[in-house]
Amino acid sequence: MSPFLTIVLVLVVVPGSVRAILLDVHLPLKSSTNEWQQECPLSQALESNLALRQNFDGEQIDFFSKHVPHVTLYQTDFSLERTINGTASIDEAKMRLFLDTLHNISMVALPQCEVTISHSPNVNGPYAMWPVHLTECLQIVSDEIVDATYKFIKRPPTIPDWIWSLPEPQRSRKLNMIKRYGSPNVYEEFEPHITAGYDVSNDTGIGRSRRRTMNRIGTVMPRNCGGMVRRMAVGRVGVGGSVLQKGQIGEDIPLCPPDMTVA
Repeated sequence: MSPFLTIVLVLVVVPGSVRAILLDVHLPLKSSTNEWQQECPLSQALESNLALRQNFDGEQIDFFSKHVPHVTLYQTDFSLERTINGTASIDEAKMRLFLDTLHNISMVALPQCEVTISHSPNVNGPYAMWPVHLTECLQIVSDEIVDATYKFIKRPPTIPDWIWSLPEPQRSRKLNMIKRYGSPNVYEEFEPHITAGYDVSNDTGIGRSRRRTMNRIGTVMPRNCGGMVRRMAVGRVGVGGSVLQKGQIGEDIPLCPPDMTVA
């Protein structure tokens, strides 16, 4: 039996509503079976998440038992479900077509990429993130995935609340991407990062303390904290845009060595 066939979405479907599956196509920093990992990016993600969890009761991301350290390439609601007697579950044929699409482009157009994280964290609102240097390789992989799979997205797409707090013209750019591709963070708006923490506490003092915690880790980070990521994966999304350890759909998908991709 295919790995994704046992995943059931227990949802009550309201008549006239459209249900979809929120998935994240991403670069995992280690395999689900611990066969490989990217030493520096992974260790920094784990260290910062552990520090946030130890120091702040509101931290919701847990890389040690619930969530996957990763770089998101494309996250959106995909229309890959069917509804029977008011319960939505994954549609086997739709999911197989979706995964086959990713496998097919991975063999010819998706190169393995270096993932190098910045020493300066981005702690904004509930999020604590390590920016990832945007390379041509990462941009190509994200672009190709969106090109091949946006035909599967739910329409109309959902607009996240945080979009409305953005200044112009950034808000309009993000809205345009959502309306066309279901995600605010693709193509020229693609901003790769590793989310290490998500804490919705509204205390300003806690926000400053979280920033200091991340900054301390950044100051002792190795000068070149990077590694080659050779596989991508698809997973169910949890709190704060996290990827669930128990939510992987199918197996890891190998990426091509850089000199083997077809232009």
